[in-house]
Amino acid sequence: EETILGFFTDNATVTVTPTTSAPPQTYVGKERIRTDFVQPYMHRFQVDSRNYRQDGNRMLWESTITAEKFRQEGINPVEGTAVATFEGGKIASLTFTFSPATQQRRQAAGNRTPS
Repeated sequence: EETILGFFTDNATVTVTPTTSAPPQTYVGKERIRTDFVQPYMHRFQVDSRNYRQDGNRMLWESTITAEKFRQEGINPVEGTAVATFEGGKIASLTFTFSPATQQRRQAAGNRTPS
């Protein structure tokens, strides 16, 4: 956790856009990022990132992510686009938006009723 948090500024913002019908989930500050983003999502995870593009202090890329949390939700792997802005060599904001295909799988998984 400390290694991951070391990449962020103290007041960083992480935003995850899970579906077009759900509001984005936003976490501000290292402690919220730790408890609401890193701890639930970054255990037993792997990221395959590609197509990096830089525009000034912004970096954009595409990722495929496998994680235990996504396995439990029945949507593993997830795909999407990330945008990070940097201040002083650290991430000041990170936004991850699920791909349309992942959004559809997530909505379908959320609509299932337990048997």
